[in-house]
Amino acid sequence: FGVRGGVLIGSALLFGPPLFMLGIVSPYATKLFTEQFEKLGSRVGLLYAISTVGSFMGTLTMGFYLIPNFRLSTILLSLGLGLLIMPLAYFLLIRSRRWPIFILCLLIGAALLVLFPRGAPLLKENIRIVYKTTSFYGEIKVVDVGSQRMLLVDGVTQSGEYFKTHQATPQYVKDMMTAIRRYHSQAQRALVIGLGGGNFVHALLQAGLAVDVVEIDKKIKAVATEYFGVDPQRVRITLDDGRRYVRNCTEQYDVVVCNTFNGESFPSHLLTREFFREVKSVLNPGGVMALNFVGYVQGQHRWAAAAVYATVHAENKWCHTFFREPKHRFANIVYIAGDGPELPEPQADPAWENLKEYAVTISGWETAEVCTDDYNPVEFLNRVVYRRWRQQVIDYLGPEVLLN
Repeated sequence: FGVRGGVLIGSALLFGPPLFMLGIVSPYATKLFTEQFEKLGSRVGLLYAISTVGSFMGTLTMGFYLIPNFRLSTILLSLGLGLLIMPLAYFLLIRSRRWPIFILCLLIGAALLVLFPRGAPLLKENIRIVYKTTSFYGEIKVVDVGSQRMLLVDGVTQSGEYFKTHQATPQYVKDMMTAIRRYHSQAQRALVIGLGGGNFVHALLQAGLAVDVVEIDKKIKAVATEYFGVDPQRVRITLDDGRRYVRNCTEQYDVVVCNTFNGESFPSHLLTREFFREVKSVLNPGGVMALNFVGYVQGQHRWAAAAVYATVHAENKWCHTFFREPKHRFANIVYIAGDGPELPEPQADPAWENLKEYAVTISGWETAEVCTDDYNPVEFLNRVVYRRWRQQVIDYLGPEVLLN
């Protein structure tokens, strides 16, 4: 069925039966609560008022307390147990003559549970889940694959490194550092928007730059320091939304790195003309902005990457893109842009000589949409990439990593 079909069918099987049964509650409660037909309207109104208040409180509790603090399996089991206890109390205390009906329902439910596999599925031989937690922004997992360590958010890779040396495994990290060195060889201070597993933090520190980081998720910060060797003594990490930080920032930087994926998607408010204009306000003269995006550079699915290029270029005098993979594939695209004059090419820099062979022009960017706060279609334009990226992770790590 593929990822999309599998999600749809799995959700229908998991949530369809309980939602159907919960849909019966309101009319059945109305029957129990209404003794006289003349009072039907007031009783139904009261029940729906109670239901609305309960839905409101449940949404707040789930979104702002339960999901950030407990595992999803714990939440589901606790809520399921609560739904069983309430009718049990009703049948035993109020409708004691009908308790056999409830016991029969319990037996049917227990039989259904037996049919489902118990325990976590076995992982591939060289894969180990080191840590997992749930935050307000998604499910976080630290996964070791041989000598490599990966950070996953909602089942999609965000960072990768050799965990003994903290050297980044993705090539785009090295390419972005080469591009930064090429276009601002004297850079001394950098701002990284999006911490992830700290790939760019380690690379920038190794290059001798002072680094500030803004990260919205406190649990990502904890994971980066505990499992990916990010040292808070060497890096100033601010917990905030990247755009709000930039808007209120009083510091100036030579480089701003935007690497703000959450799962497979890039926050849309960090891909607009207005945001890139705000980024320019925190750059020193001659400063550059570097951005990592995932997409196609040619073909019918290139329009998301083209829109990003058009938007970056709209606020900068120049913009260059680099793409290492065959052009019919999707992969990381490195954008680097600036509002000052371009520096001459460095002499005897093998890394740059190699990287410039992969400079690309995203065809059709001149007619692509310039994204604004009012209209930003990137999420929609890149929907195929999101699905294929997730499938790529499943193929590489195995679905067992997502199910554990």
